[in-house]
Order: sequence, then C-alpha cells, then structure tokens
Amino acid sequence: MELVFSCTNESLQAIVKGLSLNEGDIVLAVGGSGDQPFAILEHSGVIAVDKNPEQVKFIQERAKALESNNYEGFFSEDKRGSGEIIHFLKRLRESRRNYFDEERLRKIQGRLQYLKLYNGDIFEVAEKEEFTKVYLSNTLSYERPGTDEIKKNLDLVALRLPDGGLVYVADHDFLASMFVRFVSRKKNNDLKITSFLSPYLTLDEELTLKAREYEDVWRPAVYRKC
Repeated sequence: MELVFSCTNESLQAIVKGLSLNEGDIVLAVGGSGDQPFAILEHSGVIAVDKNPEQVKFIQERAKALESNNYEGFFSEDKRGSGEIIHFLKRLRESRRNYFDEERLRKIQGRLQYLKLYNGDIFEVAEKEEFTKVYLSNTLSYERPGTDEIKKNLDLVALRLPDGGLVYVADHDFLASMFVRFVSRKKNNDLKITSFLSPYLTLDEELTLKAREYEDVWRPAVYRKC
C-alpha cells in the first residue's frame, strides 16, 4: 500500500505567491494531500492529479467534508509516526490550520465546483487538458528519473502552456544538481543554473524570490513560458 500524504510540508503562501494566481487561471496541480490544490482553489480553477488512487480518495473526502461544513473533517490527519516525526507533523498541521482559517475555508467551499480530480500521471493529463499555470511540487525528480525524462516533461508542459504561463517547482536546487555536478550552497546561487529548462521556459526571478520569502524547507522556482 502506498504512503498517503495527509499534510504538505511546503509553504502554501509560497505556492500562491509564486504562481501569481488570478480568478481566470486554471492550474494543473499535483494532488498530494490536497492542501496545495485547495489553497490554489481559493483564487483559481484547479485540475488536481495524483498517481496514487488513495491520495485522490483522500482529497475527495476532504472536499466532501468542506462541502458539508465539517471543517474538522477537512483537517483529517494521519496519526501514525513517533518521536521527531510526530513533532514535525504537529508543526506542519498547526501551520496548515493557521493558513486555512474559517474565512478562507468558506471561500474555498464556494469554489468546489472549480476543482477537477484525476487519478493518473500529471504529464499525461497535461496532454488532454487546458490550463494556464502548473504546480509540479517535486514531481519532476520524485522517482529519480534521468535528465532526458526531466527535459521531456518540462518540454511537454511548456508546449501546452499559453504565452506567459507559469510553472512552479519546489525543488529547483535538486533539479539543478542533477544537471551540474557542483551547485554552490550560497543563498539563491542555484538560480544561476537554468540550462536544463525547456527552450520555451525562462526563470521568473521576481516570482521565484517572492516564493522563497515564504518557504524555509524547499528551494522553489517559478518558470515562465516565453
């Protein structure tokens, strides 16, 4: 049985700020725990995709809880783990509850019709859906693919984006290290490495730095269709 992620360890503020969301946007997004798609849904339409059917079911259950005003159900939590893991999860859950306050949850509740869920591969879904922005989390590197696979998937997403469309990744520093042997640990030096990007994409430094202001676990980046 695959692990079910019940809470994100990414900054939701970073994702929302980095994607510069507008009401007219449709965001193709990794499903995960649902935290990220729900945060995006407050501002834009969302096509959430996850390979794990249990993860999709988990998001559906959270959406149903929200629809029926069961806010505690929306914050459904996995109680497994011990020691440092429990402490870390507790901190993540507190951060999530602070983000999803009652006013925000009511806004998201009123926009549930703009959430579409898929069980499948996000890059396969990208070939048949229309979207204006993409949230990839660490999907490009999650299963440790080769560099050719990373480039292929970036090309695919870029070709489907409209001009000016955005792609948010959580792990730019790790992606850069897969293409360049040594990546300096100096703050934001990883942003100098962009040679692996699709020729249709360029680093949006302003939005990237804005996202990084809110993120202290990951090293995200935002790419723009040029």
